[in-house]
Amino acid sequence: MWSVIIADDEKTIRSGMGKFIDWKSLDCMVVYEAKDGEDLIKAVEKFQPNIVITDIKMPVLDGITAASLIRENYPQTEVIFLTAHMNFSYAKAALDMGSVSYIIKTNFLLETPKAVKRAIANMEVISHEKQVILSNIQIRQHLLHNLVHGLISENRLSETEKNIYTDICMKLSRYRMLLVREVQKEDDINKEEIDDKPLRSMLLSMLAKHEEFIFHIAQNKLCVLLCEKEYSCGELLILTRNLVDYSEKFLGRNLVIYIGEQVTGAESVPKLFEEADNVVMNHFPDGGSNIYFRTRMIDENKNGKLKEAVADLLSLIHGHKFSAACERLDAFQELCMMGYEKELLKRQFALLEEECIRYLIYMNPEWKNENTDVFSTQYLFQLFNRLRRLLDECMNTLRDGSLIAEINQFIEEHYMERISLEDIATAIHRNKSYISRIFKEKMNETISDAIRKRKVFASKEMIEKTDLSIQDISAKLGFVEHSYFSKNFKKIEGISPKEYERLVRKKQ
Repeated sequence: MWSVIIADDEKTIRSGMGKFIDWKSLDCMVVYEAKDGEDLIKAVEKFQPNIVITDIKMPVLDGITAASLIRENYPQTEVIFLTAHMNFSYAKAALDMGSVSYIIKTNFLLETPKAVKRAIANMEVISHEKQVILSNIQIRQHLLHNLVHGLISENRLSETEKNIYTDICMKLSRYRMLLVREVQKEDDINKEEIDDKPLRSMLLSMLAKHEEFIFHIAQNKLCVLLCEKEYSCGELLILTRNLVDYSEKFLGRNLVIYIGEQVTGAESVPKLFEEADNVVMNHFPDGGSNIYFRTRMIDENKNGKLKEAVADLLSLIHGHKFSAACERLDAFQELCMMGYEKELLKRQFALLEEECIRYLIYMNPEWKNENTDVFSTQYLFQLFNRLRRLLDECMNTLRDGSLIAEINQFIEEHYMERISLEDIATAIHRNKSYISRIFKEKMNETISDAIRKRKVFASKEMIEKTDLSIQDISAKLGFVEHSYFSKNFKKIEGISPKEYERLVRKKQ
């Protein structure tokens, strides 16, 4: 049965609509009769009705303003306007509010049932659309789960599944796989499975653009397919390190993360997952590295690959093969961006630069020998200058990554409070314009966006795990106005917090 609230400052109209309309035949029930706009808002907060029928001109708070507040905080509620006479400006305002109907009081007995039926039909369509959206999300998650296990059989898919699977394949034209495993501690050893919702929320806050490709596997494992090349190797390592650190600090969980190389085509997913799963299932953090890159298997405590590459370049320089050394710099640059310690990078670059300077000072322009490519000062200058630029780039990446980590850590520690860009800048002793620009460049979102997302993800957990009201959750998260919280929640999640709460309670 649909719930209805009637609001009018004239008692005869309120009671007349309540008594003379056959609400039962409309499958409706009047739950409250409000005497003004303020009374209406309080009633809507209490009853959360499906339909509101409100007079436009009322004392304390007019119907247009009240409807605007209802639309902002309870967008699922249908609003029908009631007025004593037709007025173009009122009709336009009603349409702007998204009202399904506009009723003249002198004809309310005839027009009200029609308007209510239109409102019900509209709600049923919206409800169906939401169910379709939710159903499609579930289908996508199911298909991705089957894809990694090699269980997709296209000739057995329904039309809807085929359409969604086609979309998945198109987006996986080029991607990386991240496989994240929570390693159980001794306290959790008797638990069959650890709740991965907090970890998923953290992943979503860091990789919001890839939400549709973040999915549960089993046994405390989450998989992420990063479509397209949006992160350099260095940025990806910084991001995963932050995830490991935050999980340990705020969730009390140890993580193992596998980062695959860039591959093409959905058909490669099962084989890549098999390799990734083998790595994360046979690794137990013992103070060493928790992060693995495919083929390189970089360990934060073992830096042999970098030293080998430097030795290779030194060998070419000593053999006067400067053009060959220049050709190796692209591969060397990719290696340097894999997240090595700053001091190690400086030491290794110093070795290369010293050799370049030595040859620049002492070389003989006529010097050649049979083991040397054509000697040219151009190649040596090019090598030296590129090494200087590359070192600057590496230092900038490490500096910016450290800055991003500081900002994210502050947000994680203070998201329950009212925090601003100025608060963060003061706390980490940086210029607010500078940190705002760097964060936007590296994360493709503003710091304010990141704060709002973290608050919304936290609010979802509170809705799922507590009995707190939406207003109480909003206040706990530092929002001064409940309506502002609802607006941000809907912008990020696509539905209002009230709608999300209903979906959660329905599943429970």
